[in-house]
Amino acid sequence: VTKAMPLDVAKPEFSWLGTGTVAGDTLYFIANSQRGKYDRRGELKDGETLSPLVIWRSDLRFEWDQGGVNLGLQEIPTAKNAKQSKVTPPAHP
Repeated sequence: VTKAMPLDVAKPEFSWLGTGTVAGDTLYFIANSQRGKYDRRGELKDGETLSPLVIWRSDLRFEWDQGGVNLGLQEIPTAKNAKQSKVTPPAHP
């Protein structure tokens, strides 16, 4: 990833963003994961209550034709463009 485009920001529903998934041109994600209401074992903390879960939908093609925000990142070498080096295994006695 060398460029990015904000999709949705500073929405009142965004209390603690959770995981998401892509389906077609849409990103679905949890806007209020409430993970802070659980202890380290995954159990609901004493006396805590959960709010209804909010699933948010964002259009991945929002501003698709725009240049995006340059993140200043460099390309990570892949097997195709990485320099080849020969590794000689150690000799066995």
